Amino acid sequence: MAAITDKTSHHQGQVIDLATTNLDNCEPELCIQLLHMPSVQNFAGIKGRIQKSDFKWMCRFVQLDGIVLLIEALQRLVEYGKTEDGVITECVGCIRAVLNTKHGLRVFMDNTNNNSYMEILALTLGSRDQDTKKMVMEILAVSVWYSSSSYDSVISALNYFKSRKQLKSRFSVILQELKDARIQIYKATVLVFINSVIYATEEIAERTHLRNELITLGLLDVLENMGEEDDDIICIQRERFYESKEKDELEMLEMDFSSDGTRGTSHEKFTDDLVRKVSETKERQGHVAASGGTDEVDGFVPTIRDSGSFIDTLWSDISKGVFKKI
Repeated sequence: MAAITDKTSHHQGQVIDLATTNLDNCEPELCIQLLHMPSVQNFAGIKGRIQKSDFKWMCRFVQLDGIVLLIEALQRLVEYGKTEDGVITECVGCIRAVLNTKHGLRVFMDNTNNNSYMEILALTLGSRDQDTKKMVMEILAVSVWYSSSSYDSVISALNYFKSRKQLKSRFSVILQELKDARIQIYKATVLVFINSVIYATEEIAERTHLRNELITLGLLDVLENMGEEDDDIICIQRERFYESKEKDELEMLEMDFSSDGTRGTSHEKFTDDLVRKVSETKERQGHVAASGGTDEVDGFVPTIRDSGSFIDTLWSDISKGVFKKI
């Protein structure tokens, strides 16, 4: 992972007491100072201020390296251990709040350090806190729709996590999270991310390869076990996965392609062909009604100019099965 320059400064013993400091209307400079003193209380106060910020305030916060400082703080907390319960969750919450603004989202995604940012976020998937991981999954899911470079950064981050944790596959952590999830909203979030990774890939060969890589890790079995879930998002996302799989298989059959579009090594081709044949033998227990979704997969997703709460709006759309490039 590329190192991010440490711009942390020392404050000569300065103490800022949030108990007597109102951040509701504070200037970005105060939030920058507080970022040098990570705590649940400080991050919570900063997050609240970011959520109320206007364009001018956010531009100044970014200019003062607010995004860099947040990522550096998260890196230290993840790499060297949290200082108190909930501090990582609040730190990630601040990052998500920044990305919920037009300027913050653009600067974060287009930054030359975006690969490193994504890698640091991905490391939080090793946390036990599902609130933290849910926010990170939301950020990653929206990121794959932002641009081809941000998509590549997400995939690179998963590979980085795989290497750091010595896992079998870049998607091992994702499938394990889906299998272990006990809370429906988190389970739905992981499933949205899986579908986003597949759907955001324009090449049918690559989509098929990604899908089959997930299937080898047991995704079909997990989806079948989720057949009785009554959560609307889970139902929609299961349906979208099956629809995409069937559509791609038919299209590739018509194109007279092998299951991976003749891409990759001969071993990869053999694996993809085998997985496809195995998956075809599994009897799916009917289609789940996708109530609350859309009839068209390529429905409308607001562009960055269409809304003020960008992560929230985009997440709402993709969770309902509306998949399209931003």
